[in-house]
Parts: sequence; C-alpha cells; structure tokens
Amino acid sequence: MSSSPAPAAVAPHAASTPVRDWFLRDSRWEDDQWILAPTNAMHEDRPVVIRWDFSLRDGQFTHRRYAALLESARQHVALFRVGSTLSRSGCGARSLQIYFQCLRTLIRWMIQEEVRRFADLDAEHIADFSRAIRRRRSYTGPTISRETLTHYYGVLIGPVPTSRRGARCAACRSLSWSDGSRSNTAG
Repeated sequence: MSSSPAPAAVAPHAASTPVRDWFLRDSRWEDDQWILAPTNAMHEDRPVVIRWDFSLRDGQFTHRRYAALLESARQHVALFRVGSTLSRSGCGARSLQIYFQCLRTLIRWMIQEEVRRFADLDAEHIADFSRAIRRRRSYTGPTISRETLTHYYGVLIGPVPTSRRGARCAACRSLSWSDGSRSNTAG
C-alpha cells in the first residue's frame, strides 16, 4: 500500500492547515510519537515510528520550553516527506527514519547553540555544526564516514525551499571533509 499524495490545495508548510498530518497513520501532528503511513507494501506490518519525546540533558524534547523548536522540527520533517532536494517526490517512511536520527543530533546542537527554529540556521551555524559532527566518532572508533556526514548535510538542506536553498547548499559544499578533501555530493 502506498500513502496518498499531499492534498494539492494545501501547502505542506502551512502550520494552521488541519490536514498537515496526512502522512501519519493512527497519530496526529501534536502527538509525542508519529506513526508514519507506509510508503511501501513491505512496511505495512512494521510501521515507522518517530519519537519526539527523546531525551535531552535536561529532560525531553517535548517539554514546553522547546515548543518553538519542536514545531519547527516537525515542519522540517514534514517537508522531507512531501518533497526535498534529495527526492522530488518526498522521502519514504524508512528514509525519513534515517534522517530523523541525524535530525536529533542537529536538534541537540541547536538547543546548545540557542537556535530556536530551522529557519534561523545560516551559513555560520552550518559551518559550526559541521565542525561538531566531523569530530564525532563512529561506533568503531574513527570519525564518522563521508556517507554519514552526507546524511547530516542532507538534513540541513533537504527540505529548504528553493528561494533559500542556494545559500545553504553553498555553505554545505564549501565544507571540508575530515580528511581534507571537499564534498561534491552534499549540496
């Protein structure tokens, strides 16, 4: 079974739109846990779940002090589902789950840096975040791989509207990889 396309008359980013949760199944926009409508028949029996109530140093992301960032993050994820620079038709449920793992890292970094909305991320923030994630270690010890780093960059630029995409893509393309080479796939 595949999910229905987004209603054509409704902008995917319209926060006041009552059908903005069209890609969810048995859950609503404001729930702490989103159950994504399957985008592939193989996923019908094992739906993808996104948990917004993940742990932070001082509580959970669903705490009211993070309300603005939580709403911005939900909109960011919804834009991935509707369509992004990574996939014109929108990310499938499993792909969205992978990007959400990277998104949690970005959200934690945004809280630390006091960035309240995704729209507030600029080239300087992207460069700072890039430095932070390039220092991260993988499960086996060395720094994270280029593929993983590309996922993080995809989270930054994937759902950005075309009017703002240029600056973010340029910022990601200008970043050096940990081995000194430059990315030509992140933008």
